[in-house]
Amino acid sequence: MTRTIIFAAALAALLSPLAPAHAQQAPSGPRMADVMSPAELRATGIASLTAAQRAALDAWVARYTAIIERAAARGAQVAADTSASSSSSPSSSGNAQSNETYSGPLAVPYGARIAQVKDGGTFILLSDGTEWEAYLPDRPKTTTWAIGDYLIVAGRAVELNGEFYFQLINGRDGTSAAVKWRGKRQ
Repeated sequence: MTRTIIFAAALAALLSPLAPAHAQQAPSGPRMADVMSPAELRATGIASLTAAQRAALDAWVARYTAIIERAAARGAQVAADTSASSSSSPSSSGNAQSNETYSGPLAVPYGARIAQVKDGGTFILLSDGTEWEAYLPDRPKTTTWAIGDYLIVAGRAVELNGEFYFQLINGRDGTSAAVKWRGKRQ
């Protein structure tokens, strides 16, 4: 499904007479080369796009990512507001509902480049200042990650040990690690 959307976007960029205008704008979000392997770029036909078409596609992906981030942030805020109002109101048994154990940000960046890998892959510091702690069984993978690699930050469908709510996915080699939020440096 995602590849179909990406291919459709690439096709739209090919057919768009505005592609050169978009090519002049530098995308602020992820680029296709950051999130797809060379084999995927070839298989989808993106590798054969001209520089202007590729820039137009990257700009579209950046705009689409920003839309999704805003929607996710609004959804997280609504969920937080709903959780706060339900935990302050008594439940049917008379006790306040407060079994939230989540500790982390309400909204996270789509991704960023690695600024530092510390303590044998235990801690990953991203260029946006966010710091993540890798789940112990995933640390052999994170030790191979390098400064400058682009990481996608994603929520996990199921948390691990009530702490690891996120997944970092390395765009360079496709490896991933369950992580927990450690904060953001100023």
